[in-house]
Amino acid sequence: MANRCFSFHAVLPSLLFAFQVCGGAENSSSNITATSTRTLDFRSLPSDAFTHLRTKWSGDLFILIDDDAAAPSFYMFDRSGQVKFDAVIQISGANRVRVDDFAAAPDGSVWTCGHAESPAGQRSFFLAHLTDDAQRVQIIRTNPYRPWYLAVAPDGTVWTMGYALGTDGRVDLTLDSLRHFDTSGKLIASAIPAQSVGILSVELGYLEFYRGRLGWYSPSSGSRADRSVPDGAYVEISPTNMTVLHSYPAVPRKWNDYAIGFALTPGGRVFVKMQHPSGGAHPSDLYELDRSGSRWVLSDGLRNQQGYILRLQGNDGESLVFGDLFDKSKLPLQILDASQFVRHQ
Repeated sequence: MANRCFSFHAVLPSLLFAFQVCGGAENSSSNITATSTRTLDFRSLPSDAFTHLRTKWSGDLFILIDDDAAAPSFYMFDRSGQVKFDAVIQISGANRVRVDDFAAAPDGSVWTCGHAESPAGQRSFFLAHLTDDAQRVQIIRTNPYRPWYLAVAPDGTVWTMGYALGTDGRVDLTLDSLRHFDTSGKLIASAIPAQSVGILSVELGYLEFYRGRLGWYSPSSGSRADRSVPDGAYVEISPTNMTVLHSYPAVPRKWNDYAIGFALTPGGRVFVKMQHPSGGAHPSDLYELDRSGSRWVLSDGLRNQQGYILRLQGNDGESLVFGDLFDKSKLPLQILDASQFVRHQ
């Protein structure tokens, strides 16, 4: 397997959500097993590929990134569990390249967004498009806008959530956060000021596209200083006119709980894995959105022997994909058909 390195030279230079009251979540004692297992073969990967590991199931690919500070490495696995292609993104003049988010396109290529930083601390923001054979990479400089979260629509266009810098070089939260790019990376349209979605307060947000709409999950929505804005939201946005179609509260959480894992199925089921560092009955839980009640309820999930929900890597159609990395030679992905279990009421 040959690594491919790509370089580019860069010049470094109000919306209100209507929330409803969220009801409490009920306990689940269900003990379920995976519908099927898919094993990824890691034997061809270099030993240092797991140093700064980030993973996701997206489209028809499992994407593994070693987010090394200088040159992130991408490994894309197909459904057989073999590496389909790999690539290393290197940026001339940068001593740090950060990948913020990534997703597969319908044609098997991969889009990613992030920023490069020079030794002097100057930043350049970008989108990167890796073709499905890793023969070509397209870098699109997006300054002064930093795309932070990314989703690819069925037509191959790219949606991002992020923030922009003003003329003074500082973050301007009045500028649009949601942006739409065509298949070549050209900006088509933008909407929704960053202050409306609390983009700078989001430690782990999630942006997905399904059935002609965008789903945006923000654990922290709006300014934390503004007590009138609820803490977090899940919103669905029309890609046609870039307006909010529906809004729901985020998963209720304690101050140190955090969302790690999100899935939005083609049928519209929404799942969030929540980690509970302070403990409790379970160190982590899986929640599903109850649209009719505008609340989140505990859902079935695959747990390990210690009681942790396995990492929610995403969804493959109506199936949820779970998997934690314990063996550097392989990763068993546990597939759970979400249509086989029901929401706990």
